[in-house]
Amino acid sequence: MRQTEIHLTEEDKAALKVFRSKGKHMAREINRAHILLALDEKMPELLIMQVLGVGRTTIWRTRSAYVEKGLDYALHDVARPGQPRQYGIDQQAEIVALA
Repeated sequence: MRQTEIHLTEEDKAALKVFRSKGKHMAREINRAHILLALDEKMPELLIMQVLGVGRTTIWRTRSAYVEKGLDYALHDVARPGQPRQYGIDQQAEIVALA
């Protein structure tokens, strides 16, 4: 299966370079920025995996997220709903009243 090549726009390249130079982001987001820049420079996946210490699926997911939905989606984690509440409001009130 042939990899989808990505071609970053000049705007995206500049944004990624600024993004990775700032110390305000999570490590995994900075890794994604490095991955996108490396893929744009046609670096082999194996080299990216070794240098950044990431798995092949991380590279695949980052690439497909960029191709499908753009730069912001590829860099940042999507909020997830989390575990549903175990107790309703009435049950919580009873527990608080007992305490």
